[in-house]
Amino acid sequence: YLGVASALVERVLAGGRGDATERTQLAVEIEGAMAALEGVARAMQTRERGEDILVQSLFVRVAVQQAIERASARAAELLGGMAFIGSPDVAYLLSASRALAFHPPSRLSVAPALDEYLKGKPMLVA
Repeated sequence: YLGVASALVERVLAGGRGDATERTQLAVEIEGAMAALEGVARAMQTRERGEDILVQSLFVRVAVQQAIERASARAAELLGGMAFIGSPDVAYLLSASRALAFHPPSRLSVAPALDEYLKGKPMLVA
């Protein structure tokens, strides 16, 4: 899903849409999300296990989903209505970028456990 959002952002960058600040912010969203995902993947490759990596991966999962939502929506807006209407790719990419919301664990399902963890309680997996 990050790749889908990246495809929308690439269209903005290639078309020079928006201003430098807007384009840079889109890149920050995408690159930051990728760095967070790579960090969790690296930790798992080194065989890190336990509560800490579980919690980190859940925080990153939610943060990446939010970054994808922000970047995709803003990129589609910057591409403009004519791009949305004139190219089925933009509409498809925008809708496909939302699909992570339907993959478990959802933000809503992990929020109570993360909230308890933030209060100092152990992470409980249902």
